[in-house]
Amino acid sequence: MEAKRRSPLVAGLLGLVGPGLGQLYCGRPLAALFFWLFAMSGWAGFYIVYGAAQGSLPAALAAFVIPSLAGWLGGIVHAAISASRASEGYELRWYNSVAAYLLAWLCLFCAANWAFVRLTRANLLTTVLFVSDTMRPTLLPGDALLVDLRSSSRIPRCGDVVAFRESEGGDLRIARVVGIEGQSVSVRADGVEVDGKFHRYRHVGQQAYNRVSGGESRKVLDVEISLDDVDHRLFVESEPAERRTAEWKIGRGRVLLLGDNRTEALSWRPALVDAKRIAGRVLAVRFSRDPATGRVRRERTRMRVE
Repeated sequence: MEAKRRSPLVAGLLGLVGPGLGQLYCGRPLAALFFWLFAMSGWAGFYIVYGAAQGSLPAALAAFVIPSLAGWLGGIVHAAISASRASEGYELRWYNSVAAYLLAWLCLFCAANWAFVRLTRANLLTTVLFVSDTMRPTLLPGDALLVDLRSSSRIPRCGDVVAFRESEGGDLRIARVVGIEGQSVSVRADGVEVDGKFHRYRHVGQQAYNRVSGGESRKVLDVEISLDDVDHRLFVESEPAERRTAEWKIGRGRVLLLGDNRTEALSWRPALVDAKRIAGRVLAVRFSRDPATGRVRRERTRMRVE
């Protein structure tokens, strides 16, 4: 094989492109494997903290970023040092080619991270694009919602905003838990009664909105209510006589789900749902774009959902 000097700059740049590539360039495949595993260990940290230990998302992100960044940066420095120490008569190996570097990058970096992202979205965290008016004013059409899919988040609690499926394999829908198994819930014109405890609407102000499907602007009353110490806002009809009312006795294994915009008929369907249909709890708005104007709602980015 041809002999060729190793460049610290090229080694560092390859290490920047993908962990371990700089070491391959310098003829150190075992070191390349070490730094690749070091950088990829961030995924293990994320799964241990967020999945196994049921920790918080910030803690899980820290467990991901710290080892990943340390492995990546350490690999860059090590690659540059290895190149500077390589002899001038370095003999090229079979893997010292652009094609080999590209193949390693595609398989060990791109494909591996893509697989971990898919695994995360299927089991721990996913994003749901919300497109209806049923959760105004809490959520708006065009909100991209971060949903926690862990088993602990599928245990319904009153006041939680959750993602659920009406049927097996159906699309994810978003609603709020208003009642759980064994409770009696009565939605009245001036509030909600849960097991004999009345939660009265608190007046916030008049609002108006344009339906995502088009049509004239709708005028509604913005109110606030507390369920299990969770404060949230609702839209109801301005006139009490026009407000929908209903009563439910929630059976075993069922939950009562309603939209926050009680002026929309879809907010009341399907109401009683099998608790097993809950996929997870909505954590935050990742980003938001107005579907009518295309404007990015920067003020809603990373907004917590309560």
